[in-house]
Amino acid sequence: MIRRYPHRPAHLYRTDALYFLTARTWSGLPVLATEGRRQLALDVMDRVAREMGQSLYAWFVGPNHYHVLIGGQVNQPSLHPLLGATTGVVTLGRFDAGRFVNRTHSVISTLLNRADGTRGRRVFNQYWDRCVRSEGEMYAILNYIHQNPVKHGLASDLHAARLYLACSLHAFEARYGQDWVGECLARYPVTDYTPIAETPDE
Repeated sequence: MIRRYPHRPAHLYRTDALYFLTARTWSGLPVLATEGRRQLALDVMDRVAREMGQSLYAWFVGPNHYHVLIGGQVNQPSLHPLLGATTGVVTLGRFDAGRFVNRTHSVISTLLNRADGTRGRRVFNQYWDRCVRSEGEMYAILNYIHQNPVKHGLASDLHAARLYLACSLHAFEARYGQDWVGECLARYPVTDYTPIAETPDE
């Protein structure tokens, strides 16, 4: 299915696919600067994903942006949902990235604005999405997400990044082991998936 929006590229949504989503806060403001706020954002994303019959596979929430790998592919058994403790085969329908982002941004914005006494404040900028097209791309994106705490100076190295709770690196190591994560990093080097915005506050 292709969904078109004025002045934006068409978004192609496939059934049973993984999507890499990125969103930035309005003007890059660090409204998610505390661990509690990052966990709040992650909890909202997890809940909305479940309501849509989807699963979060990997995630990073920083002070002013986030990355998530969401959806599902039955032919990729190496990755399983981690937040929802889902077991067995998950049957997933078509993923609507716009609906997911709009819902999560609305709820997170409402909660943050209520806490800050800033009703009506715009919290998030536009989002960017990418449909994962191959196993290699999937693992490269996974590695990119897990290296974000280091990339943005929130951890000194990958060892320290394990302590950054708003990133799924520690969850992957707990489930698959450090050797698996290390091999994944070695075999699938990171490509810079940073989106290029047309304008900073569009």
